[in-house]
Amino acid sequence: MLEMQLTDLYKERKVDRLAALLDEDFVITFEDGNVYSKTGYISYNAAASLRILEAETLEVRVHLHGNTAVLTGVYHERGNENGKPYDYRDRFTDVWMKKDGKWRMIASHYATPAKD
Repeated sequence: MLEMQLTDLYKERKVDRLAALLDEDFVITFEDGNVYSKTGYISYNAAASLRILEAETLEVRVHLHGNTAVLTGVYHERGNENGKPYDYRDRFTDVWMKKDGKWRMIASHYATPAKD
């Protein structure tokens, strides 16, 4: 599944291969409200200050609508950024679209789960 491949490429910081899965108009919204374009997201992933120790995508549900797929699930990431440890557990929604015979991610949104 491309979603799992994308997570692995992100963790391994294989930015060229990661970029190939993202549409030119790709946009991502992070938990803190920051929004990045494809270029911004790739730059973020390539930053020397980011060290990803663990990244996993769980409970993925796929909803197909013609040439568009909406995926929802749980994302877990652990690592260090600017020398400080972090451990995120989020819900995500990713939108993929088949263009010219290839699936490309066009949008992604992450949100922290609501606390009880």
